[in-house]
Formats: sequence, structure tokens, C-alpha cells
Amino acid sequence: MSNDDTLTASDMALGYKQLIRVEQGWRDLKSSIKIGPVYHRLPFRIKANVTLCVMAFLLERVAESMCNNTWRNIRDGLRLIKVTEYKSSHGHFVQSNVIKARPEALLNDLKIPKSQLLFSVK
Repeated sequence: MSNDDTLTASDMALGYKQLIRVEQGWRDLKSSIKIGPVYHRLPFRIKANVTLCVMAFLLERVAESMCNNTWRNIRDGLRLIKVTEYKSSHGHFVQSNVIKARPEALLNDLKIPKSQLLFSVK
């Protein structure tokens, strides 16, 4: 139902479909990134929390679209990449494990360049 008399039946149907997509998105958002009750009192904290959650959800959806895969599979594949940071008086180094085929394919799909195994940080 709408108060706008200029909308056609197909416009209203499209509006309801979009509403259903938004509601499904919020359900997915709450379940996939495990949003639980958060008790903020200050409006700027509430806004910041919601903004971060929506950005995380958007990042998941973009990754799913780029990889043509579910977020769970993408996350599990990327977890195979391990990075260790070394700091000493001789320098600051970062080293990753040898990246196998599955996470390398995900990095390619996400257009993230594969880094060197060992590199110095300035």
C-alpha cells in the first residue's frame, strides 16, 4: 500500500521486492557477522556500530560477488594464509606461509596481489 497515486502496480511490486531484499539483508547481516545485542546510550556510538556492521556486511557481499562463492567458503579459504611479524634490533620483517592453490585463487578473484613470502617493513 502507498499514498503515492502516481505509482503503477509494477512499481509497487518492485518496491515490495526491494523491501524483501533489504529485510533478508538485515537477517543475513545479523546471522553471518553474529550481531548480538549491543547496549549503547550515546547516538554517535549507535551510529558507528551500525555503520561498521553494514560495512562488514557489504564487504562480505562484494567478496561473494567477486569470488562467486559463499562468505563462509571464502573466509575458510583465506584462513589458510598465515602471517608472522618479527621485530628485533636488526629490523622489522613480515613472513607468510607458502600460499596454496585454494587461497591463491581467492586472492586472484578478489584482485589482491600475492605478497612475497618474506619482506622488510620500513
